[in-house]
Amino acid sequence: MTVSTPETRSEQSAMWGTIVVILLVVIAILLIGYFAWWAPAHRETVIIKTPGPEHVTPVPVPQPTQPPSGGTSGQAPTQTAPAQSR
Repeated sequence: MTVSTPETRSEQSAMWGTIVVILLVVIAILLIGYFAWWAPAHRETVIIKTPGPEHVTPVPVPQPTQPPSGGTSGQAPTQTAPAQSR
């Protein structure tokens, strides 16, 4: 059976602490490498087309008509022929 002394325990905890720190640094480097290099290279290119200015064609609005001069309510004036003598 191995006898554990306080000195060997502190040496072991220092060793495990160092291993944990090294592993955390390696994980951090891998995460930074993933997000900075590999992940952006596999993105799809999205093109957003902005519509151009919309051309609005004005709709002609009919204007009210005025009756012709001398006529009444939109009817054409009637002309009478002068009476002829025989």
